[in-house]
Amino acid sequence: MAPAKTCRTNRTPPLSAMLSALIESAITDNDDLFLTVRVDPDSGTRTINLMTGKFVSPLMLRKLIGHRTKSQNNEVRRHILMRLPGDVKRNE
Repeated sequence: MAPAKTCRTNRTPPLSAMLSALIESAITDNDDLFLTVRVDPDSGTRTINLMTGKFVSPLMLRKLIGHRTKSQNNEVRRHILMRLPGDVKRNE
C-alpha cells in the first residue's frame, strides 16, 4: 500500500504579519524601513524587498522630503509624516 499523501503547509507567515513586525521593530530600534516592489522585465515576476537599518541621514531625509515637494509625474505617490505617541518634548 502506498503511503498517504501529506499536505505541505506553507510555514511562511502572511506578508501583513511580517510587515507589522518589521514596522514595529524599526520604530522600536529607531531604524529606517524600505519596502520596494521590483518586477523582473523578462519573467514578469514581482519581488518584494524589505530592509531595515540605518540608511538615511537627517540631511538625506530633508533632501528626500524636498524632492517630494518638487516631484513631477507621480514620482512620489504617498508620504506620511506622523509624530509617534509619547515623543513630545516637554519643557521641564
